[in-house]
This record gives sequence, C-alpha cells and structure tokens, in this order.
Amino acid sequence: MVLHKRGVRNCTPVSKKLSLHLETKVREDVLRSENNNFLQILNQACSDHQSSGGMIRDVRDARGEFAEMCALEFCMSTGFLEYRKEFVKFAGGMETRSKVCKEGLLGGFQNCQVTLVEDKLLQRRLQKRPSLQGLDAHLFPNGPKPREVIEITGEAGTGKTLLLLEFIKKSILPIRYNEFQIDGLEAEVVYMNCDHHFNIFKLVSLMEDYLSRCLLTPDSDLIEEIISTSLKRLTVFNIFDSETMMTTFHLLSNLLCMNSNISLILIDSISAYYWQDAMIRGIRKMDLYVLTVLKLLHKSIKDFQVTVIFTRPQYFQSKSGVECSPVYDLCKINTSIHLQQRIRDDTKCNIAEVRTCSAMMVVFYEILQNGVVWSNLIIKGDVSNYGAKLQWSINAQGFHREIQYNLEISDYGTRHECSMLAKQVIPHSLYVNKDQLEDLRRLKKVTAVVNDFVDTEMPEDVSVPHDVYLFSILNETDNILTSNIYLPIHVRYHSPQPGGGFQSAILSPPEIYVICTQFPMNYSTGSQFPCFHDSTQLCEYHQLPYEIDENLLEILVPVGNSDHFNTVVLITYFVTIAGVQELDVY
Repeated sequence: MVLHKRGVRNCTPVSKKLSLHLETKVREDVLRSENNNFLQILNQACSDHQSSGGMIRDVRDARGEFAEMCALEFCMSTGFLEYRKEFVKFAGGMETRSKVCKEGLLGGFQNCQVTLVEDKLLQRRLQKRPSLQGLDAHLFPNGPKPREVIEITGEAGTGKTLLLLEFIKKSILPIRYNEFQIDGLEAEVVYMNCDHHFNIFKLVSLMEDYLSRCLLTPDSDLIEEIISTSLKRLTVFNIFDSETMMTTFHLLSNLLCMNSNISLILIDSISAYYWQDAMIRGIRKMDLYVLTVLKLLHKSIKDFQVTVIFTRPQYFQSKSGVECSPVYDLCKINTSIHLQQRIRDDTKCNIAEVRTCSAMMVVFYEILQNGVVWSNLIIKGDVSNYGAKLQWSINAQGFHREIQYNLEISDYGTRHECSMLAKQVIPHSLYVNKDQLEDLRRLKKVTAVVNDFVDTEMPEDVSVPHDVYLFSILNETDNILTSNIYLPIHVRYHSPQPGGGFQSAILSPPEIYVICTQFPMNYSTGSQFPCFHDSTQLCEYHQLPYEIDENLLEILVPVGNSDHFNTVVLITYFVTIAGVQELDVY
C-alpha cells in the first residue's frame, strides 16, 4: 500500500490499534498497579509505547511517500498524543497525574504539565461560589440562581442603577462581623460601569445607613472598618467604548479563575454602545444586539457558576420583546424586571414587574434617601388583570399553627359556579399531618390533599418540602366571590445552635387556580388538576392573579443552645442513675 501511495489508509487502522491496545491492555495494567509498583509498570508501559512508535517510524523511512500521505505528525508524535489521551487524562485524578509528572516518567512527554494545569482550571471553574440566596427576597424569593441572567429595564429615574447599588451592598457586606449579625452575603462583585452612573459615595451612604440599623450600638469607627473591608470585595471596570467592553469580557475568564469568591457580574448598561456597534457591525435590532452581547460574554464565563444582572433603558427593545428562558446557561435572559411608574388609586406609585418563563408578579416600591424600600403589597399575576385579593395569616401559638386564607374576587365578569384550588408549598421546616387532614375532610371542615409521603417525625435538617392542595367552593355575596379556608400546620424539630435563640420558618404565598362554568377568553392558559379532592378525572383550572398584603409569613421557632450540651448530658446522666437506684429500692 505504501508503494502504491495509499499510505493514508494505514493511518486510521494504526491509530485505532494503538488506542485499542492502550485502552484495553496498557491502561488496565497501569491502573491495577496504582498501589503496587505503579511507577515501575508505568515507566515500562511508556517505554514499550515508544518502541512501537519507533517501529512505525522505521516503516515510514522505508518509503518517503508514507510520510507524505500519512502526515509526518502522526508517526513522530501521535503515539505520545494517544498515550496522553488514553492514559494520562484518564488515570485516577490529580494525585496520580501529579505523581507521573513529578517523577518525569514519560520520557520527554511535555503535555503532562498541561494536563495538570487543565485540571486546576477545571476545578476552579466548577467549585462552589458564595450563594446569592437572599439578595432580595421581594424580587427573588428563591434566588437568584447560579448561571442565571437577569435584565432590569425602565425609564430614567425609576431606580435601575440604585437597585444595582442595593445588590452590591447586600452582596459585599459580611454575614457576621465579630459578634454582630450583618446578614450580608460575603460575595465578591464585578461591576462594569458603561453608562458611568456608578456613585461610590452613594454606595457608602447606603452601607452606612444599613449598618447603623444592624448594629445594636452604632459606632462610626466600627462602621467605617466594616465598609472598608467590604469594599475590597467590589471590582469596578470603567468602560469607555465597545472595544473596552469586549476586552473586559475576555479578561473575566482569568479573573474568575483566580478568584472563586466572585458570584455576581453587573453591567450598567448593556446597551451603552449600541449606536457605535450599529455603525460598525450593522446590528440594528435592539433585542438581537442584547443577545449578541450576551453570547460574547457567555464565551468567557460559560464554565463558571456566576449570576449576571444587566440594565437597559425602557425604549431599548423591539416591539415583540425577548421571552424568558427556563434554562440557566448564561446565554439567555431568565428573569426580566421592568421598573415603571403607574397611577393607582389616583396616586403615583413605583412598581416592579418581575417576569420569568412560568410566572409573573408585581412589587410596589419607593425611592427614598436610604435606597429602595419595598412594599409588602404583592400582586401575583398580570397587574392589568387583577381583581382578586388574598389575605392570609398564621393563627395560634407554639408548634401547632393554622394558616387562614381569605380570598375575594371582585371583578369576576361572566364566571359562574366557581371552585378554587390553592397549591401551598410547605417548607422543610414545617409539615402537615395527613391523618389530621383526613379527619378534617371527613368532618367537612377542610378539604386538603397531600400527594407526597410526609414523615412527621423527621427533623428539619433532613426533611424536604411538600405540596398541599386545598379545594373550596367560591361563594357569591354582593357580586363578590369569596372563600375562607384554613390549613393546620406543625413545626418540625430544629437542631440546637450555638447561643440558642430562634430560627425562621418562611411560608411563600400559594398559587390560586379557579374553575368555572363560564370563563373569559382572555384569561390565562389552563392547568390540569383533579376535579375534586377524591376524583381521578382531571379538569382544566386557570391560574388567578391576585393582590396580597403580606408576601411572606414567618414563624419563629425556638431552638436549643448547643453550648449547654455537656451540662445537659451530665444532668441527664445523674438523674437517670438516681432514678434507677430509686427503682432498685422498690
């Protein structure tokens, strides 16, 4: 075949044979010897591999055509490349690879150190970063999540940049400083200052006001010390043109590799250089431009567990807008926050519409001297369609409570003979008793169903949330549909903590669904749920947007003081001994 200039046909079979031999024979032998003559067997395997490469080279030298047809690179170095691919990158992780490289047993195999560097970079990319859970409970009840992309839009004066400063404040402040509980996130932030609206003095003012309320005895020196330490977690890039932005994107990869505490990247604003880029690159559609910039950013940070938040003006979007994606891949928008001013009850107010791929809510807020102040008034669903209001509260005391729901629907149009289904998520710190619900259902007091298994004896730290479905008939009174129901809940055992005190059990608002004999055509799409609590037949319910006064309900749970562990053990021991001796007397 070489004489007939068909040497290229020899390349693929030889490469496959090498790979098969390394995979089925050499690799297995070396891995089995990892704890027994590992270095000796590895060295011998490498030597044999080099010898086989030399034999192939001799065949090549017999006719020059082979080198020309097969590519000299294969015969001279592909043997080492195959060895690296089949063994070095496979064998047993960092410790084995470090042993191989330190002993220099690969006879000039230069790619070994490259493999170790790749491993270290991969570890840095995948390692866990500080969580952003609790960045803002009003906007992100369960987030933001790693690799999530969030956009903030709004007219000038609605507080876009101020909201970013609030995020920075919460992120960079410590969780705890000495004996003071600060409740920050202790995460590092990268801020790309494209519009040059960033004001360090405003940020310090917000931090001073927050710390003065956190500290029991405000001390100016202590506040200055905390702020000085916290600001070290903030990196600000001043961006002056599109090229600077792209260069900064490129540098982010190295920055994130070197610093595993960076969890949040802020861009204010992403559209700052649209007109400049439109002239050069010809991208006219505004939404397409935003997605293009996100894709360029994605190339640098796609392997990192960070969250991206960017701003853009209200006018900077196409008529169709951008749909939110359910996939967190740092490439598409997952959450959209639209800040705007509305007239409500003849009063001008600020609202934030928060949209995801599956839900939408409206939060009212005010812009004050000390920052953004959120209202407890929350609207679940589209602000333009709400005609329902939910009032809920927690009754009773101790470890056994009740959630009381009062729903009113005033603008119900042509709906008749309506029923309601409320889906309430019970957090892992609470539980419902299925036997108790069965008794209440039999007595026709509460109609609630739990599909999941609920272990009532499980402690809080190993429990999981579960869903409860409450069914109720909507009664009509004075053109208002109403429903009053309650749900008994119980507090799980919480593990003791240093210093004792209390832990919080947080309840999020329920999802409300209704089913009626007649329904407006412009209402939400339907969801399938059982027609009745004991029915196997599914009916189409429609999710009801509603207004709620209290977004979250909190139960304070007393917990034990783990500092008293030894004392409690000693007292228990002596009491037990005394009790046993007393029993022996009788």
